[in-house]
Amino acid sequence: MHVQIDPPHVLEDKIGFNWWCRTRAGATARTFTPIFGKTAAGTPLMQAAPTAGIDLPMKALVWQDADGVAWLSYNDPRWIAARHGIGASPAVEALATALAAFAKHATQA
Repeated sequence: MHVQIDPPHVLEDKIGFNWWCRTRAGATARTFTPIFGKTAAGTPLMQAAPTAGIDLPMKALVWQDADGVAWLSYNDPRWIAARHGIGASPAVEALATALAAFAKHATQA
């Protein structure tokens, strides 16, 4: 899922890739990854399928394209659940609702 944003906002922690791109890849990509989550929210997914841990905690990617437009991208929790063979559940829906709210809030100027 991709949502155009202007200006970008950050919730909790982030991983910056600009340093790595400048020092390792020779490029200056403008990206960072906000990481957010609550242990209680992800636990039901990991109980249903321990492999879901590879996708937790939830995160997003904030990035800027070649035209200078900022974007927010993230994996929908429903897709993550399907990827790990987890059926529909209140926990998955709660995560999906929370991420949609985060994306909406973060992308409002």
